[in-house]
Amino acid sequence: MKLYFIVNPAAKNGRCKKVWKRLEKVLRQKHISYEVFFTEKQSDGKQIARQIIESTSETAAIIAIGGDGTVHEIANGVFPFKHGIVGYIPAGTGNDFSRGIRIPNHPRK
Repeated sequence: MKLYFIVNPAAKNGRCKKVWKRLEKVLRQKHISYEVFFTEKQSDGKQIARQIIESTSETAAIIAIGGDGTVHEIANGVFPFKHGIVGYIPAGTGNDFSRGIRIPNHPRK
């Protein structure tokens, strides 16, 4: 399974970039293979996720790093494909989605 990260660098006034930099350091230290994409505007998350999922028949873990809008777009990009797994590291302002499904708001957790 390949890991893909879609990062919204604008989430929470740039906090998301800091979250990504810390995570990227850990991934590199542990020699974990991944690809990263950065959104630039609304709907980029959906388009990037759709491109990833359509480019492979293997299981793809697509992890959103951002806020509620970012994870929403990525989930919509992966749907209705069955070989996509959506993950979420909350780094937005409200993070209502993560609170609703009890994902810790602290990225390290």
